[in-house]
Amino acid sequence: MAYENKFESIGIIGLGKMGISLAQNIKESGITPLTYNRTKSKLEEIEGLGIKGFYSIKDLVKSLDDRKVIWIMVSKGNAVDDILQKLLPNLSYGDIIIDGGNSHYEDTIRRSQILDEEGIKLLDAGVSGGINGARNGANIVIGGDREAYEYIEPLLRDVCVDGGYEYLGKSGSGHFAKMVYNGIEHTVMKAISEGFGILESSNFEFEYEKIVRVWDNGSILQGYLMKILQETFSEDKKLLNLNEELDFSTEEIWPVEEAMKKKIYIPVIASAIFSQYKLENLNSFSDKVMMAQKKGFSKLK
Repeated sequence: MAYENKFESIGIIGLGKMGISLAQNIKESGITPLTYNRTKSKLEEIEGLGIKGFYSIKDLVKSLDDRKVIWIMVSKGNAVDDILQKLLPNLSYGDIIIDGGNSHYEDTIRRSQILDEEGIKLLDAGVSGGINGARNGANIVIGGDREAYEYIEPLLRDVCVDGGYEYLGKSGSGHFAKMVYNGIEHTVMKAISEGFGILESSNFEFEYEKIVRVWDNGSILQGYLMKILQETFSEDKKLLNLNEELDFSTEEIWPVEEAMKKKIYIPVIASAIFSQYKLENLNSFSDKVMMAQKKGFSKLK
């Protein structure tokens, strides 16, 4: 079956900070976002932004184009399976579902096989860039059916930064790449925190806000993490008031589990990830810098 490579509306299920930001971004692209969330207050919030909200998945799906495109932005695991079970009776052959959460790639492959039997196409989207990216220009890698990707590609072009999206191949590849990205991300954060531990041990009276401001202008470290630390150090120069605890999700350990299955030696990534589990003690300045990055980064998500 051939489809015109154009659609006018898209369903968005899941209105956390990422989902709401994505809906706003999509609206400005010229495609109409239609949304659903099980929490009434979230629907009221999105409708306050001029975006239509629905109180049932069935009503949402009925309001979409003939070939329906639905972007899921919910937590990994059972929440995704629950949404898919509710969607499936309301979908038709050729419809497209995009899973934009941090699902495990093996779950994605399983779901794709089940949906494919019904003629429904599942695309796995590894989304980076946090809330700001979802709102102003995301970074996305996609796995799944090639034709389905090509159908939604004009939308990706509009909602991503220039050059910030790519098709990677068969089902699961997008979420697999995002899993590896998360491991690298933790490693960079750990290296930065250890570097500040060395700075703090010196006899110099460094003003860390000045250092990160410079490093965020033209250096290889330029980016979100430096911005997070600049804001943090401007409020608390020695991180004396940093005493919050953060939750750690199972997805953080996935790169290590995958490496163990494949017998791949990843001591740097593994060390960085395992170090997360001692942060609640905040025994050193390095630990505090790591916690500050994680605290700031959780706001981006």
